[in-house]
Amino acid sequence: KNIKAGRTPVVSHLIGNQCDGCNMGLASLMIQRVKDGKRIVECENCGRILFDQESVSS
Repeated sequence: KNIKAGRTPVVSHLIGNQCDGCNMGLASLMIQRVKDGKRIVECENCGRILFDQESVSS
């Protein structure tokens, strides 16, 4: 969706319980799905694909 609209960046990481792209808080279920890393999760507010920086670093 963001790619088609020409919006960048299309990927954002979590800061605490918030999307770094739009600074909106995420539900605990969404946070768990992002941290789990088994599926692609989009921010419900801005549509960016979310990832957990800590999971990527380890």
